[in-house]
Amino acid sequence: SIAYVDAGGLMHVGPESAGANPGPAAYGNGGTEPTVTDAAVVLGYLDPAEFLGGKMVLDSAAAYNSVREFLAEPMGTTVEAAAESVMTIASEAMRGLLGDLTVSQGRDARECSMVAGGGAAGLNIVRIAREAGIRRVLVPRMAAGLSAVGGLFSDIIGVFSRGHYTVTSNFDFAGVANTLRDLKDEMDRFLAEIDHPGETSVRYLCEARYEQQMWEIELDLGPQPRLSQDGDLDALRGAFNAKHLDLFATQQEDSQLELVSWRSEARVIRHKPLLVAKSEGARTGHEHAQPQGHTRFGWFDNERLKMSVFRGADLHPGMRIIGPAIITEPTTTLVLIPGSTADVRASCYVIDI
Repeated sequence: SIAYVDAGGLMHVGPESAGANPGPAAYGNGGTEPTVTDAAVVLGYLDPAEFLGGKMVLDSAAAYNSVREFLAEPMGTTVEAAAESVMTIASEAMRGLLGDLTVSQGRDARECSMVAGGGAAGLNIVRIAREAGIRRVLVPRMAAGLSAVGGLFSDIIGVFSRGHYTVTSNFDFAGVANTLRDLKDEMDRFLAEIDHPGETSVRYLCEARYEQQMWEIELDLGPQPRLSQDGDLDALRGAFNAKHLDLFATQQEDSQLELVSWRSEARVIRHKPLLVAKSEGARTGHEHAQPQGHTRFGWFDNERLKMSVFRGADLHPGMRIIGPAIITEPTTTLVLIPGSTADVRASCYVIDI
């Protein structure tokens, strides 16, 4: 994501992106505008000589000059302060999205752990979690390939939908039955075309709302929905009221429901690989890891601090790393802010903040 200063002197990060080509200024491919990657180089989070496991050397001078020219000078601040502002703004945008997925849905993020995926996640995932009040983050060793692995091993799913409006006060039993029958036929045809030995499962859903409400809630009807008599509608209203209460802390028990659309999902359950190495749990207790032969300086909250640097390949389960520190993997870099710790597992890093 490209960082820039608008005419009013305010910094923004994204949504424009430098992409992979020309990419950040640090790539040396002709990009000149500062990006989150360039900010990470300036702050000392990325080692220019170890990027992509040493397969690519970053131009730290180009990153520094880009942040200076486009951000620091227009804002009248230091290059390092400008770079840290980039990381702060990018992290805050992600934390805001996290709020949309939790607080606005009646969930408390502080009661959750976070799993980080993507090659860039390690740069600011600890910062994001801290701002959101999350105390624990799990970063898989294969975080950069998490989505790719998910694509290879995720279940095969066919989703089919039909629009059929009705209300519980005058429910169209026959029309809904025909709609569900059509959805079943589509699922059967889909499953017949999938040549895979995995188990299969099906379920039906509907989108419903209180009368004259502006939004719908998805309601799971299970694998064999029963909607043939008034008693079934009472159960449907009860399930909707409970979910509405769970999501929005309120319900309207006596209100009728509008049912807007119907959906079915057919799933072929694929075998999932065991991602835990055999050495998991071989060591017990905690052993403080030793840096990979050197330390370097990084910036945290506008303060220049010495960081220990660790190579992931040199770490084994049971080791504990205390921030500020950097853990380098071939496809990602994990930044531990001051006050955070990382416990090494065979398949992931468990970070307490």
